[in-house]
Amino acid sequence: ALREAGRGVAGSWRQTLLRRCLVVMEVAFALMLLAGSSLLVRTYAAMQRVELGAPADRVLTMRVPLPARSYPDAPKRIAFFTDLLGRLETLPGVQAAAVNTGLHPIGNMWSAAEVAGTTASAEMVAVHQISAGYPAALGIRLASGRLFTEAEVNNVQPVAVVNERFVRARLEGRTPLNQVVRLARLSQPPFSVRHEGFHIVGVVHDTPTRGLDEPVMPEVYVPYTAAGFANIVVIRTQPDPATLTRAAIAQVYAIDRNQPVVDVRTLELLLREIEFATPRFNLTLLGVFAAIGLILAIVGVFGVMSTSVAQQRHEIGVRLALGADTRAIARMVMTRGSWLLVAGIVLGLAGAAAVGRLLARQVWNVAPFDPIAFGAVAAVLLTTGLLACAWPARRAAKTDPIIALRDG
Repeated sequence: ALREAGRGVAGSWRQTLLRRCLVVMEVAFALMLLAGSSLLVRTYAAMQRVELGAPADRVLTMRVPLPARSYPDAPKRIAFFTDLLGRLETLPGVQAAAVNTGLHPIGNMWSAAEVAGTTASAEMVAVHQISAGYPAALGIRLASGRLFTEAEVNNVQPVAVVNERFVRARLEGRTPLNQVVRLARLSQPPFSVRHEGFHIVGVVHDTPTRGLDEPVMPEVYVPYTAAGFANIVVIRTQPDPATLTRAAIAQVYAIDRNQPVVDVRTLELLLREIEFATPRFNLTLLGVFAAIGLILAIVGVFGVMSTSVAQQRHEIGVRLALGADTRAIARMVMTRGSWLLVAGIVLGLAGAAAVGRLLARQVWNVAPFDPIAFGAVAAVLLTTGLLACAWPARRAAKTDPIIALRDG
């Protein structure tokens, strides 16, 4: 196309208009992809900044599923984990060891909950069946009241701790301490807990419950000895957990050499595999398309401006022969390229607003139309586009008027 343009037969004004329109659309689509990528980048960064309490790279997790044939009832299961936790806490470098039926922030079982004297609610709450050391192992901080003690756990006392979200959502402004909460699911098989209700003794700060990018659920923590179904072991360590993994597993085999231990990994690795995997994939995929779109837009701007210079070579030669300044010629080419970029960016920003709405479920803690992110990608696109115009502008400014007029 450039060779044909150099001979002065580059095509009609319709073809020129079509080429410019295509470049404008390339710029617009590139900006939309870049804007979407920027939203996912900010979401990914926001997820990594979520406060979890304990450092995720210092928490070792493992699941110890007790088989029903060997541990058919709650007393045997409770005895196993009481022995295991005692052994784990004596290991050098272990700061806390605990069990739970689930794990923050991956999730746990849900249940309907009723607080005596308050309006019934259909909202489900997350129920954590934990040992006394679980808050310390996960770095869950106490807000008011107290945590339940080892003695209360061992004696299966009907005590509970709730989070701040539970207080706001379910207690209707009442003082949480000494309120009685009933958990319907715990009264049903396989749990079949006999307690009529659990007395709230403390409130802890909110911690992500069902994912880093989901609102915190109301939570209730009760002693795992009430039903004995906890099987996820959490160990908070001072050194790298990898140095204690074998020793921790050995404590399980010391109690029961036939007992399997599965899903042994740090909380950091667990988050990467479960919480960060999908956002990271979406970010990578959209980022690749955005990079391709940016390259195509730059190539398109360069191609159109080079073609335009080749078509106007004779005109540029006349201007130079009549005394036009070379900087004015370069400025003319840059101005025409700038208009294409500006038109594409304006269309792209309008499209980016639509992209933000489409990505509304993928972004978290970031506005779907983020002026900072969108302004940044527009600036990047404008800068790279102007650089693509610079070479054709330089070539136009260096046109030899005698050769241009002779060839024209």
